[in-house]
Amino acid sequence: MKYYISIIILALFLSCRKSSKQADRLNFLFIIVDDLRPQFGAYGHPDIRSPNIDRLAANGLLFNHAYCNIPVCGASRASILTGLRPLWPVLFTSFNTRVDKDCPDVITFPELFRNYGYTTISNGKVFHHNNDCEKVWSESPWRPYQLTAKIESVNSQWVDPSSRKYVNKESGSGPYFECADVPDSAYFDGQVAAKTVKDLKRLAKADNPFFLAVGFIRPHLPFNAPKKYYDLYDQVKIADNRFTPIGLPKECSGSKEILTYSKIGQYNSDGFHLEAKRAYYACVSYVDAQIGKVLDALEETGRADQTVVVLIGDHGWHLGEHNFWGKHNVLENVLRIPMIIRIPGMTPKPIDRVVEFVDMYPTLCAVANIEFPEHLQGKNMLPMVAEEDPEWKDVAFAEWKGARNITTNRYSYTEWNRKESGRVHMLFDHKTDPEENENIVDRAEYKEVVDSLRRKLNNLYTDMNEKNKR
Repeated sequence: MKYYISIIILALFLSCRKSSKQADRLNFLFIIVDDLRPQFGAYGHPDIRSPNIDRLAANGLLFNHAYCNIPVCGASRASILTGLRPLWPVLFTSFNTRVDKDCPDVITFPELFRNYGYTTISNGKVFHHNNDCEKVWSESPWRPYQLTAKIESVNSQWVDPSSRKYVNKESGSGPYFECADVPDSAYFDGQVAAKTVKDLKRLAKADNPFFLAVGFIRPHLPFNAPKKYYDLYDQVKIADNRFTPIGLPKECSGSKEILTYSKIGQYNSDGFHLEAKRAYYACVSYVDAQIGKVLDALEETGRADQTVVVLIGDHGWHLGEHNFWGKHNVLENVLRIPMIIRIPGMTPKPIDRVVEFVDMYPTLCAVANIEFPEHLQGKNMLPMVAEEDPEWKDVAFAEWKGARNITTNRYSYTEWNRKESGRVHMLFDHKTDPEENENIVDRAEYKEVVDSLRRKLNNLYTDMNEKNKR
């Protein structure tokens, strides 16, 4: 009953759709974080210090089983912003994806909000390319291009820190981590937070409601953050399942992205695992601090009670499990992402149903009382959140370079269709094997499960291919 009441309150809050004045409509603060996996306090992992994300989660909807639709930056962001699923090899396939090339006629949700009278702003990494779909924003999208720290010398000349002397000759990339003793503003995300704080103060005084998108780049490689965040982690615990899962198909492999950076030491040694995990943790705490500055600024404007706050990662990341580092496969650590939505008037609670990124677009439309575009492939999550959708799908679909995955609240099933070798597939039972240490797809007792998941997977792709032909 209390969730039903929450929906009524929300409906009353949204009843003034036709008015363009901010006082009558909700604002939106949309925060997306690169390579952030759901490993911090709010998700039961106190080993990472994330007090600001945790307080947001305590006051919002915490989605425990949210999944990306493709585990790579550019394509995942394109999928989120358009509400369309990736379709190998046709649509949203790589880190370098551009919406304005793959589907230029599809309206993204920032553009839709702008059409409904919102001032739309992009700070940091929102689309993968800063100049992708530039016209969807009310102002030119902004981001700094400062991935490494700059240290100001006595004669006011900006110089690179000495660590930048070490460069991978093949890729041109520097070290995979950096921890200069500098203020937060010396790095990309500190500058994004500072710009966002200024924008919040300005937008809060305007007549129109705002849709402010903020993209933080850490903990994406290279793991660069001020030294004080590294100092938070004297000791970390490395993964205890550093072995290849039993029966894992060779098609499911690890990312080699980290190898394009220099100074990695002996790859997959204990020392490397400790150093790399500490660096990732430090970057999460650094970004958490920047998110805290933004949330504090929102409170100070007096508009927090009129602002929806969304926080998501664009995909997950392996931290040494199975000796994998990075993304680029369809295992749980890569597909599962953090998702937190704080909606004024709604009761905070955890959500244990399975959701996916394409559900974000229709949900934001519903919260804003904006009519859904016809092209959307996800579902509005609000009825499910209010426990009034008994037919909620409870499945998420993802793909990666020909691998097609379906995840339910218990199982993860993936198949590759290889002309030369036939069908290759894998199944994990998260109830008995949450760390995905053994592929059980060929066990007789799981045959009905495999057949059922295969049908659902094939039905989705048959429908998508038919629509693509039209």
